[in-house]
Amino acid sequence: MDFYSHFDQETNYHKYLNDHLAEVAGQMMTNLQDLPALSWEIVKPAVTVIGLGHDFGKYTTFFQDYLVKRKNCGALSYHGFISAVWTASHLLELQYSDQYRYIPLIGYMAVLHHHGNLTHPLNFLASERSLQQVATLCKDNLRNRLEIMNRQLDDLQKNSIVIDKEMKYLMDTYVKPGIYMGVSAFAEKVHKTIGKLFFLYDDLIMGEDSVDDGHVGYLTYLQLLYIYSLLIDADKKNAAGLEEVKRFALNYSIVEKYRKVAYPSPKKQVDFHRNEVYQRVMENMEQRFRDSKIFTITAPTGSGKTISGFAAALKLRELIKSTKSKLSGGAGISGAEVLSKADQESRIIYSLPFTSIIDQNYDVLKEMLEQNVPAYKDNKDAFLMKHHHLSEVNYKIDGENISLDHALLNVEAWNSEIIVTTFVQLFHTVFGYTNKMLKKFHRLAGSIILMDEVQSIPAEYWGAVRQLLKLMTEYLDCRIILMTATKPLIFEDNESIELAGNSEEITKLFKAFDRVTLRYYGENQTIDEFVRYFGSCYDPNKSYLLVMNTIKSSLELFTNLKQNLEGIAPIFYLSTNVTPKDRHKKLNQIKEKLKNREKVIIVSTQVVEAGVDIDVDEVFRDLAPIDSIIQCAGRCNRNKMRSRGTIEVVNLMTDNGQDYASKVYGPLLINEARDLLKKYPCIDEKDFGQMVSNYFINLVRGKRLSSKKSLDLLDAVKNLSFNGSPSAGCGNISEFCLIRELPFYVDVFIEQDEEAQAVWDDYETTVLSEHDPLVRRKNYMQIKAKLARYIISIPERDRQESNILGLQAYGRLYRLPNEYWKSYYDSETGFKRASLRAETFEIL
Repeated sequence: MDFYSHFDQETNYHKYLNDHLAEVAGQMMTNLQDLPALSWEIVKPAVTVIGLGHDFGKYTTFFQDYLVKRKNCGALSYHGFISAVWTASHLLELQYSDQYRYIPLIGYMAVLHHHGNLTHPLNFLASERSLQQVATLCKDNLRNRLEIMNRQLDDLQKNSIVIDKEMKYLMDTYVKPGIYMGVSAFAEKVHKTIGKLFFLYDDLIMGEDSVDDGHVGYLTYLQLLYIYSLLIDADKKNAAGLEEVKRFALNYSIVEKYRKVAYPSPKKQVDFHRNEVYQRVMENMEQRFRDSKIFTITAPTGSGKTISGFAAALKLRELIKSTKSKLSGGAGISGAEVLSKADQESRIIYSLPFTSIIDQNYDVLKEMLEQNVPAYKDNKDAFLMKHHHLSEVNYKIDGENISLDHALLNVEAWNSEIIVTTFVQLFHTVFGYTNKMLKKFHRLAGSIILMDEVQSIPAEYWGAVRQLLKLMTEYLDCRIILMTATKPLIFEDNESIELAGNSEEITKLFKAFDRVTLRYYGENQTIDEFVRYFGSCYDPNKSYLLVMNTIKSSLELFTNLKQNLEGIAPIFYLSTNVTPKDRHKKLNQIKEKLKNREKVIIVSTQVVEAGVDIDVDEVFRDLAPIDSIIQCAGRCNRNKMRSRGTIEVVNLMTDNGQDYASKVYGPLLINEARDLLKKYPCIDEKDFGQMVSNYFINLVRGKRLSSKKSLDLLDAVKNLSFNGSPSAGCGNISEFCLIRELPFYVDVFIEQDEEAQAVWDDYETTVLSEHDPLVRRKNYMQIKAKLARYIISIPERDRQESNILGLQAYGRLYRLPNEYWKSYYDSETGFKRASLRAETFEIL
């Protein structure tokens, strides 16, 4: 009997099971790196066993009948559980110890969940004594799996001669002779294997605190995610017939060449200082790259951190490659080299807080590569990739765009030299449990992770982020470069190397970028009172940016200004109440007017903090956390085109005396900011650093911020509690959420023009009307970026109270048809709220 892993009668495609197992194991070995957490030589047999065993359960006739004959065998055709137990049985035979003693448990979990998401280990484990009485097991899921596996084991015996012949050859050839135990011997060890895994897990959680401050739990977590990622990436690509993308060399000199063209000679004093930052960063990296694996670049906004940080990462990549020992050895499965290129070339992962600022940084890197790397034209995505939930899915190899399915596999696995992505993608991989997120986890190993505006990470997670990033440098050989103008206390000074210079040089740098004065106007004001105050301050020779905390207050302010100051200057409105398409159009109009030295008034929400590149004379900012205020200050006199800009912080209140700031950020952060601003009611940019430092010190070292979320998350990590913890009150990694999701919001597609109509028609035809789920997902991936240009989120209350004519629900997405949109949406201010009674917060 022939056994297949994949079979398609329509296309006449088939793959033999033993070939698939060997190829997946070979691909895993090709991608396996030599890491402190996982020595290549030591774990080679284990990784090979995991690759060879991951689909062992497909040898049942139940699965073969389902695959070839399309016979419905129900749960009997499932192969994950029996494959996981088979894998663990053979891993136990390898008798790992010390830091590798939990490899059998790791292999079990990786194989068990290679078609799904990771869950808590105890959901599918029990002691050997409990297993003797399967009928009384309290865990229905485990009892059901065992009952099914008993029938599968009986079925395997029917073809054991063929199965044993194929598997013995694979195990003898690629692991070691004599390790394969045969179907009959395996069947006898099932309960003993599961029982040993149960006690391994018990040993893990009971012994972690007494040995090394929980590091054994952290290490096992990283080992599991790495091996799981190797497996699911190799398995999916092999099933799709997709080969690994070739790697490309990059030289940091491309940055030098780009800078000579983009900035041929310094014209302003600020240009000299940007050059100074760049040179200092590069010199410190070259001289001190061996001294640490964590680096920081602390410099003012507008000082060129993007280019300096990227150049530092490229230089570090070269330095790592030149100093890394060149290992060599024999061939693995399918001719895989002992040391893959992934070990020699560190991928650069450039992570930013918001999708709204990815494009501009990506475009800089794209231009740099286009100008200086000839091979980039035909292999764009292998050099540079943009990855977030709205990015388009394309992938070009040797001048040809590959199919969407193959492109998606490469994009989601970060198959590129440089990946520009979001904090959400990065940290939901680091603290990950889903198959989709974790297929790229192995790309983190040996990588250089650039993190821009790191203070945007919620402070309650700083402890967990610090711990995992440190462990990744220790165990996965990662390097971290943090870039910020407001250095948060995520790492202590002795844990990282500052590339922008010593404290004296950085102080001097901030003084050189002394472009702005911050003033605090502490008196409480309503919107009406603020408009009168702004009118008294208004200078027709200046441009203004007015930043509010909520959409409600921003709309009230804009409406009031239009009524009272109409005609004195163009007034623009920016917030997520406006579709991304309209927002982009407004930004271009604003930039064009500012470029032509025309004066404008911009009313906005926090959306401008997310890297919007505008430069005005004065900023008014409703009270916010200090780091948010400093981000807004970066939009004022950014290029030092005038002697000094001003940012004025005000206290805006509702008519019933509630402040908008506390509603968004909570009283703790706002009270701390208010107290600090009272201490510094007028402060120049050169002294911002000290104020920000005091702010973070008061919050973190003063223990005003709760560390409970970080501690709970780290406990879940150490306990491998991914999801579905069987113990009440125990946290799960699945509860981690980097961006707070606001409840009671709905997404609405605004069909505001002919292009929007065409996009919706395409969506309706290719996605909503498509019955095949795989085709539907493929079509959605192709259209999602276009669709997103017309989607806004509105409160469910507004949707109900507005009684919107024509509004239609399509699952979780609503559509406002073209014939009705003008009644409920205005291109100037966005969705017409039914009421401004309820607060509406920004979603970035």
